[in-house]
Amino acid sequence: MPSTSEIEDPLINDGEMKEDKPVKQKWLWSLYTILTVMSLITLALTVTTLIILSTKLGEINYTVVNSPSLPSAYVIPENRITPVKGQLARGTCWIFATISLIESSLRKIAIENGSIRPNEYIALSEQAYGKLMLQLCNGTYEAVPDDIKTFCEDGGMGKGKTDDGEIEWVYYFRKYNSEFFYPNEVCPYTVRRGKGDWECDGVDLKNPTKHSPFNIQVNSLKSKYTPQSIKEMIYDTQGPVGWGHATLGRTYLYPCDSKSPFINNEDCMLHKYPCENGFCSKVSTLSFGYDGIFKLQGEPTNRGGHAMNIVGWNDDYLGGGFIIKNSWTLQSGHSMGYFMGNHSLFNEDQICPTYNSINKWIPMNYECFKTNQDSEMCPNITRTFVGIANHGATVLVCAGANSITETTKLRANDYGYEPCGNDEGRSYYYALEMTHETDGSSYKPYVEYPKGSDGYAIFHLLRWTQGNEANVERVQTNYTTWQFMERLFTPKDLSNFLNTEHCGYYFMSYDTFLEHDLRHPIGGHDTYVFSSVDIKFDHSKFNDKELFKNSTLEYQLPVFSGSLDFN
Repeated sequence: MPSTSEIEDPLINDGEMKEDKPVKQKWLWSLYTILTVMSLITLALTVTTLIILSTKLGEINYTVVNSPSLPSAYVIPENRITPVKGQLARGTCWIFATISLIESSLRKIAIENGSIRPNEYIALSEQAYGKLMLQLCNGTYEAVPDDIKTFCEDGGMGKGKTDDGEIEWVYYFRKYNSEFFYPNEVCPYTVRRGKGDWECDGVDLKNPTKHSPFNIQVNSLKSKYTPQSIKEMIYDTQGPVGWGHATLGRTYLYPCDSKSPFINNEDCMLHKYPCENGFCSKVSTLSFGYDGIFKLQGEPTNRGGHAMNIVGWNDDYLGGGFIIKNSWTLQSGHSMGYFMGNHSLFNEDQICPTYNSINKWIPMNYECFKTNQDSEMCPNITRTFVGIANHGATVLVCAGANSITETTKLRANDYGYEPCGNDEGRSYYYALEMTHETDGSSYKPYVEYPKGSDGYAIFHLLRWTQGNEANVERVQTNYTTWQFMERLFTPKDLSNFLNTEHCGYYFMSYDTFLEHDLRHPIGGHDTYVFSSVDIKFDHSKFNDKELFKNSTLEYQLPVFSGSLDFN
């Protein structure tokens, strides 16, 4: 055997390795370079793949909506703005969104030609437009024209109802609808469904005793489909955009236990949805609260369709999104200026307190109220809404009509507080209980999120009857959500702090917007589309101001002199 000294071990036999050392270092350096380049290529491919997969798997994160040619925040000019109106219990959103487009153009032209003052607008009749569209589509006098028959057979028109139409029909029906636009005074809106759809005395497709003072020609229709192109269209036209879209709901998973209102439903009985807490039931709620913010949670669920108008955007608010003119009610949402960041929350509370939003409810301190029996002292806080002082905790009552129906009972149970579905429960006053952890400066409600909660919670309440405040009780809801709480309860003094005509605007982030529209089409001719119409008016029709003077109303945007301006 050779001796150890003869073994060619580079760590021992240093003599022979001296010649090879530079050659092997060069080889190792080349290998290192090759491996580094390959690693960088692999990393780039991995990142690219993850981005593609994240889009395919629904992880939409739309952030590239800025353009050097567009401002980061914008709303249409004041001479194109008309106030929000309420469609109430009827499915006439598309009519309201259509009339809003026409009113916007009409205001600009009427101001320019001197027919109205800069602080005025002409309110048009949704009721008249709906009735005339019904008569045209229902074949009241003659066969439905072939070029619109397909549209008339879709939605509610062919069934004699004003539900479920499209904004774009104002363009596709342009041969027939030039005199469908009446001043509101001629035919005010009616809330009644069914026969109410047809009510409008004097306005008739063939034999009108009242004539519209406006002859309106829809020249063209432009439609866009992406956030960037929609923003460009709003900016270029300086007018609102009509928007038809799917309405989605948030989804929560309630554990199938004694705190769930749905413990006996099919999901729980059949163990359909395994979850962290065993088995759960799927619960769908609306994608918005009274604060006017659209937001999704969990698996989106389709809840029908809706039509609104986009009037602007703000890339800085909630990560960026669209400002939307809705037609649900003035008592929800906020003003355009608030979503634009043009004024303070204190200013906003003077025009749009949105007091029915749970975000505005001040919780009550239990020990304080039990001792003092005065909600205005527990806590001792004063806020100002619409110029009126609002003191202390927010006292609540069960929402809805006083008469108890099966629907009342069902909703109270499903929303998470069954006592609001019976006479005894509805006889109490309520308040959110203040959390025990507060130091008195934050006024946080006592809300429990069970282990594994995806947003559902148990709300702790105080309740008492008038004159018996010393015996105030602590109670709690079953599983519920912040949105359901707004449907269960309403402030006792809500009528003192109502929103003004500047309210009713909503906000939808770009991410939520894309989830609504790109992934969830709805039936019939419904499809996500964003349209601008080019409208021309016959100026000779403006000469007889008597025909629209009673529908000429004042409206101008609020202006605040400072962040603490009450006026």
